[in-house]
Amino acid sequence: MSDTINTWGGRKPAVERAQPLFTAHRPSWLWIGIAVFGAGIVLVGAVTALRDGLSGEPDAATMAGFSVFFFCGPGVLLLLAAAATRRSRIEGYDRHLEVVSGFRKPKTVRPEDIGRFQLEVQSNNGRTFHTVIARGQRGRKRLVRATRGHPGTDQVEAWFAEHCPKEWAEFTAPRPPR
Repeated sequence: MSDTINTWGGRKPAVERAQPLFTAHRPSWLWIGIAVFGAGIVLVGAVTALRDGLSGEPDAATMAGFSVFFFCGPGVLLLLAAAATRRSRIEGYDRHLEVVSGFRKPKTVRPEDIGRFQLEVQSNNGRTFHTVIARGQRGRKRLVRATRGHPGTDQVEAWFAEHCPKEWAEFTAPRPPR
């Protein structure tokens, strides 16, 4: 008999996973906008393919195939991008952060892995995004990326201040003007 089946014929309960102290994620409007745009493109592709397929012309099947390929294909890719954006998050625990980026498996980041912090500023059409990046000990590998203003980012920064005080103090220290 399998180890997961008990004597009553049922399955053993799943191992309880620790609940995170906080979760930081991207705003809902971001993945919803991508999903709506992708679904619209898929819908346009399906209607165009149906119209082309029922047109009665000799090359109707070819034109319907092109419509599916050029409209539905990118639309499905946008739907996958929306799902990956929705899944991305940072979960904070007592001794580590768990970072999920897209469809990748969760990455565990411990305080001792963090070597320094970096601020990245991006401006686009009058909007400015400030992103805190935690880098590895050698300063090359990006471990955590949290954009200020997104839900839960304040708690990520508080976790950094509590668990990486020396690195966080260097990051937040005032710098002389250039």
